[in-house]
Amino acid sequence: MGQKKEAAVTSEPVTNSKTPSDEKESIVPMSASLLDLAGTYVHAGYGEMIVELVDGGLRAGYNSMLFPLTHQNANQFELHVTEFDIKTKATFLTDSNGSVDRLSVILLLEPGAKEIEFVRITSGSK
Repeated sequence: MGQKKEAAVTSEPVTNSKTPSDEKESIVPMSASLLDLAGTYVHAGYGEMIVELVDGGLRAGYNSMLFPLTHQNANQFELHVTEFDIKTKATFLTDSNGSVDRLSVILLLEPGAKEIEFVRITSGSK
């Protein structure tokens, strides 16, 4: 039998050659189709927000304004208020059965504003 060699131990830390900026965050696919997200959502104080499938993408309508919705991650979208060039978050939420039943939006009406939850009253796929 031969002699055993000792493993070399270095005191320098091992670093990964990739930096956090080099790594892209993985995108989680949507849990529903775009058509399944379309529909009418309502809030007691803010009224209706209508989400439509237009030219292969989603668009939200609120108080005679139209906002393109761009997929970000899972059921999160970016809502673009083109009139003021403001981009904010919109998230489609599901019930315990996995059906989309709410739309949560930050309308940015005031600093520190909380998300406003619109409840689905009709489906765009019917």
